Amino acid sequence: MINLKQHYPVSAIYDLVERLYFEIKKHKEFYEKFFKGIKLEELIRIQKETFAYLFGYTDKDPNVDLYESHKHLNIKDEDWFEFVQIFTKVLKDAHLPEEHIQHILEKVSGYKDEIIKKD
Repeated sequence: MINLKQHYPVSAIYDLVERLYFEIKKHKEFYEKFFKGIKLEELIRIQKETFAYLFGYTDKDPNVDLYESHKHLNIKDEDWFEFVQIFTKVLKDAHLPEEHIQHILEKVSGYKDEIIKKD
């Protein structure tokens, strides 16, 4: 298991979150479907806290109910796949080693079932 804290300061993780939402804005249809009308600054702040917790930078669990916060979006598998593609591009553009990219994607994907709409 990779310990990202040994390789990156928390500010690098925060930067990845900022880059992610910058990249999402470039995907107009995806952005408008899931992020239009949302206070992006607040979402980014919450996402930074979540990633800091997820990757062991803090013990402070942001206690976000992922199902409740996503259920109104009706996210489907193909939407999740598009998100992962966008995030993968961000991680590759940041020149992270492949093993770190895979580690991050695996950790994030562990929450897929809490985010995707159940039929």
